[in-house]
Amino acid sequence: MDQGRRTKVLLWPTTRAPKHKDMGNKTTAITGAALALVVAASVAAPAAARPGPEPRATNSGGSERITVSGTCDSGSRWTLSGRSRFLQIEVEGRLSPQRRKRSRWVMRLQQNQTTVAVTSKKVNGGGGVKVRARVGNQPGTDTFTLSALNRTTGETCQGTLTF
Repeated sequence: MDQGRRTKVLLWPTTRAPKHKDMGNKTTAITGAALALVVAASVAAPAAARPGPEPRATNSGGSERITVSGTCDSGSRWTLSGRSRFLQIEVEGRLSPQRRKRSRWVMRLQQNQTTVAVTSKKVNGGGGVKVRARVGNQPGTDTFTLSALNRTTGETCQGTLTF
């Protein structure tokens, strides 16, 4: 009998370290690459399933414009419109006087009873005056009020927009 050499037969797999130092790094690299491939394929699959580019919103990151209008006490028309955009609200008040002469209007725009814009303008060549404001979107419901006074005739306008 030859007793110099013994062969060891394993019946169960063991969790021994690899014999070569580089073997562990190669296994880790291969596992990482396979995992990256699986993640990339799962992200790309839904994008490839779309027939074309994703439709873009027409209002560029905000809500649709809300507009209210009415008539002032002597027949002029007012319009108050707004939309939320990027955590702010853009509000615009317009007046279209019944008489197109160069009368002066004082316009005030308020958000929740706080004045955010005041202007005093003469009616322009197109027959209208406007006031604009960009304000922060407050928590809850925002109420915008447009008040206008014609300094020449004394005509008054008032409108409310709830956002």
